[in-house]
Amino acid sequence: MKALYKDRRFQAVVAANVLSSIGSGVTMLAIPLLLVASPNGNKLFGMIMLIMTVISFVFTPYIGILIDQMSRKRLLLTVELIGFTTVTLFVIVGFMTDYSTIHYVILYGTGNLYYTFFYPTIFALNQEVFSKDAFQSLNSIMEIQGQLSSMLAGSVASLVITRWSLQWILTVDAATYIAAFLCLFHMNEAANEATRNTLP
Repeated sequence: MKALYKDRRFQAVVAANVLSSIGSGVTMLAIPLLLVASPNGNKLFGMIMLIMTVISFVFTPYIGILIDQMSRKRLLLTVELIGFTTVTLFVIVGFMTDYSTIHYVILYGTGNLYYTFFYPTIFALNQEVFSKDAFQSLNSIMEIQGQLSSMLAGSVASLVITRWSLQWILTVDAATYIAAFLCLFHMNEAANEATRNTLP
C-alpha cells in the first residue's frame, strides 16, 4: 500500500478524480438551484433529469465499447478538454450577457454526460495501468475519496452560490478541468519515475 501511495500514476489518477469531483460537483449543485428558480423550473428540471437518465442508459453500452476500442488515457484527456472548452464558452457568455434557462439546461446536460464518460473510463484506465491488487485498493480509495469530495463540493457550493455569480463558479470549474487534464497528460512520465523509485 505504501508503494502505491508513492506511485506517481496513483497520485495523478487520484488528483484528477478529486479535481473532477469538486469542480464539477459545485457547478452541478449550482445549476439545478438556478434552474428550479427559473419560470416553471421544477417541471423543467424534472423533465431534464428524466431525459438525461434515458440518454445515459441508452449510451452507456456504447461508451463501454468506445472505452475498449480507444486509448483510455486519450479518451479521458478528450473528455477533460471538451469539458474545459464547453465551460469556458459559458464563462465568456456569462461575462457578455445574462444567463437564460437554455444555458442552464445545456450546462446541466453536458455535466451529466461528462460524468457518464469520466467514471467508467477512469476505472478502466486503473484496471489497465495497475496490478490486480493495486487496482482493488485504488478503487476502494477512489470510492471513499469520491464521497468525501462530494461532501466538500456541497460545502463549497453552499458558501459560493449566494456570494459568487455563475460565471465565476464556472471559471473555477474550467480551471479544475484543465488541472485534471494536466495531471493525466503527464501520467506516462510519472509512471517512469514511479518505476525507478518503486522496486519490487
